Amino acid sequence: MLSQIDPSWRQWEKTRKDFFDRIKTEPYGWESDKTIPILVTIRRILDQGALHAKSLPTEAARKEYLARNNIIIFSGYLAALDILDIGIEEEFDIKSLRLDWQMSIEGRKQVCRQFEEDGKDFRSPSTAPDKSRILLATSKTGMEGLNLVHARHVMFVAPGWNPLDEEQAIGRAVTTGQLGQVLVYRFVMKRSIELRVSDVGAVKRDKVASVQDDLKLAAKLPEMEAWGEADLRSVVRLLSSIVTFTTDHSGNSLRRTQGMVDLRRALQEGMDNLVAIDTRHS
Repeated sequence: MLSQIDPSWRQWEKTRKDFFDRIKTEPYGWESDKTIPILVTIRRILDQGALHAKSLPTEAARKEYLARNNIIIFSGYLAALDILDIGIEEEFDIKSLRLDWQMSIEGRKQVCRQFEEDGKDFRSPSTAPDKSRILLATSKTGMEGLNLVHARHVMFVAPGWNPLDEEQAIGRAVTTGQLGQVLVYRFVMKRSIELRVSDVGAVKRDKVASVQDDLKLAAKLPEMEAWGEADLRSVVRLLSSIVTFTTDHSGNSLRRTQGMVDLRRALQEGMDNLVAIDTRHS
């Protein structure tokens, strides 16, 4: 623990503890414009999950579904997770699991085993899903190669400057062993810096996607040199359909659409030249 190394950290921990002790003693002291929408969303997820489980034909199927319909909430700030932990316990009578950088490696493994219901056979009448179906995790711990396939819902309390951190965190649930669809929720405050951070993150994601598209196209160039007229015509038709059905009106997406138009035009010109050459040499 850092408190054993740095005395100032010990003081910080005491201040933090005193602050949250006051929140716990005040009725609904955890409520804010940020936390209420998150808890409303959690309530909806839990209610819908319980309703769907009742429709399943066997008790084992119902318990398996509930065990695989868990929630992960990511935040870059310990304080945000602490406040949500208080609200979740107060509203749902659920003690959340916790995964953050203050924990030991063995402690993190233990939390993951509990979240994933390791070793449980739900065909047994005496086996039930764990009540702690919500995991609160810091964003960076979501990049540590964890497999949390019992999560069907991934939430981000606030946007981060590096969108790849979010992609890594989502990958903890969307990985080998995941049997269902994973829903991602991002909570952004209006009229706040979070809007700016979210917009910057969207631009970064788009640029990464553009680079990946360019790299894929570059890898195809040697193969494209051997294409004939029919191949080029099919590519032009494909690009035409992509441009036609692009509906994202953000400026960056429009630039990418224009890039596809330029590529289509270049391929069309290349095809016309190819036809002209073939005509001259026929």
